[in-house]
Amino acid sequence: MRFGPNFGNFMRLQIGTKFTCHSDFMDWAKLNPGRTLEEAILMWHGLENRKKNPDSKRVIAKNNMLAQYVRDFLEDKPKKSLKDALYHWKSNERQQNRVLSRMKPMI
Repeated sequence: MRFGPNFGNFMRLQIGTKFTCHSDFMDWAKLNPGRTLEEAILMWHGLENRKKNPDSKRVIAKNNMLAQYVRDFLEDKPKKSLKDALYHWKSNERQQNRVLSRMKPMI
């Protein structure tokens, strides 16, 4: 499936204003290039229904380290908030940058 400039508008006409092109749907679309718009609409509804199940977890892509960090942080510390997770992520990133800046270049 290829997304044209009017894809979002078309999907909103078919699904309604609740349509959002979230990452699960985008991942599905990238992996299924030959699918029809009808199949895309059915898949979007299926993904939305899956979100309603509290036991359902989406697979986080390996390159999305922030999302994985936030999920792990909130699972380990259920009383903390997203704001706390992001604060700790940024703090760890600053510490890593300080360590890297002190390292001597290897030539």
